[in-house]
Amino acid sequence: DHFETNQFLHPYHGNTYFNFARSNGLSFWESTPYALGGSLMWELVMETNYPSRNDLITTTLGGIALGEMTYRLSSLVLDERKSGSERFWREVAALIIDPTRGLNRIIKGEVSRYRPKSEYELEPVKSTIMVGPSYFYESGGIYKGNGNLSMKLDMYYGNPFTDKSRKPYDFFNIKGIFSLGTQPVVSQVSVLGLLFGKNYKHKKDQNMLLGMFQHFDFFSNVYYKIGANSLGAGIIYKFPAVDDVDFESGMHVGWIVLGGGSNIKEAFKYEADGTAYRDYNYGTGFTYKFESLLTLKGKGYLSLGLYNYKIYTLDGADGEDNLLMFTPRIAVALSPNTYIGFEYNSFIRNSNYKKYNDFTTRVYEMKLFISNSF
Repeated sequence: DHFETNQFLHPYHGNTYFNFARSNGLSFWESTPYALGGSLMWELVMETNYPSRNDLITTTLGGIALGEMTYRLSSLVLDERKSGSERFWREVAALIIDPTRGLNRIIKGEVSRYRPKSEYELEPVKSTIMVGPSYFYESGGIYKGNGNLSMKLDMYYGNPFTDKSRKPYDFFNIKGIFSLGTQPVVSQVSVLGLLFGKNYKHKKDQNMLLGMFQHFDFFSNVYYKIGANSLGAGIIYKFPAVDDVDFESGMHVGWIVLGGGSNIKEAFKYEADGTAYRDYNYGTGFTYKFESLLTLKGKGYLSLGLYNYKIYTLDGADGEDNLLMFTPRIAVALSPNTYIGFEYNSFIRNSNYKKYNDFTTRVYEMKLFISNSF
């Protein structure tokens, strides 16, 4: 199958299995086997191709990440204290966000049930939407690039610095990029979710969260493609530097349980079972991520991100792939919640193979944006 099918659509399908269980009252951990069971059911008794370990792992792990994320987001929309048109549109929105939960609610008659108070786990949400034009070009080809219009969503569910007994995904971050123009419509979907952890406080106003995190990453670009399902340790911390200046940062190191990557220049195709072909390598490896945010209250902010994905091929062209992403951003405040800014991102893809030519792709992106936080 194509990269997008295996690395995004399969995890989305795994999310439906997970949420049939989750929306029937099971906890996060109790629901996780259903993502595996649903994938096994499909691979063994419904699909005409031979079972694929690639599909099994990606559907299960990606399904858990997308499943709990969509379940909690749909809980934010649902409000059984409401009635009339507001209740109707809330139910419709929840159905769109989490279709299997919405189907269960219809079957069980919950779409019309009234409750005097909410019984769902709810956490505060902080989101930013950035919209603007961007320009991609390869190294040495600044006048041969292509333009694009993109919208980026950066959402934080839960407060990582609240000192409390932690539950899976009571804190997670979603990053999504949706494009119009030369890039794929869904250019990025990344989920970083806390599995378990503990809060610590050092001195006054210096807070941190230590824990184990689950990562789901999907990048689809005309110049590079990387997908990864990872598990690893991380730390998120915050402290005031001086008056009216805040500094937040996060560091993560993870094991890529299974990931894959392809490149438009070297579109290797591998026969999977005599009836289907795969247009990318897949394997295991590691990832590390670093993010920092320096905020000058009422004036603007400076953001830096460094992300690296190293994948050693298990199936495909023997060798290794590495994607390094550096994403600096600067923004000036127009109002307390509105900013205008500039990004200059770099993406370096190194692929080293035993039987094929090695190649390096260097891609740069210049982006202007206006953003709103809510």
